[in-house]
Amino acid sequence: MKLIHNALAPLASLRVQDKYIVRGTKDEYLLPNELLNTAFNVLFEQKGVKFEESETLGKLKQAIRACEIPEGMSGSDIVLGYKPWIKIREMSKKYLVENGFDLQSWETNEL
Repeated sequence: MKLIHNALAPLASLRVQDKYIVRGTKDEYLLPNELLNTAFNVLFEQKGVKFEESETLGKLKQAIRACEIPEGMSGSDIVLGYKPWIKIREMSKKYLVENGFDLQSWETNEL
């Protein structure tokens, strides 16, 4: 699997976010800030790694740069109601789909 798929699939998947952010346990959880940091590192700091440039990727990068998760906001509020997060999820999904990534199959394997 490509590096970008590993970074963006959890951001694109509402099912994964519901399971591991909204309803995560002490043993199985994801932190929104860590998902953003992973995507940022892959998209902005990986030298020599080329991605399929598109308008969607540009919008995704802009959304990631603009998203700052407020302190103390619950996972549920972030995933289900925080507009900057929802935009990142939508742009991540759109970019992956545009590049032939099967998010539904990935979710089936991950969940």
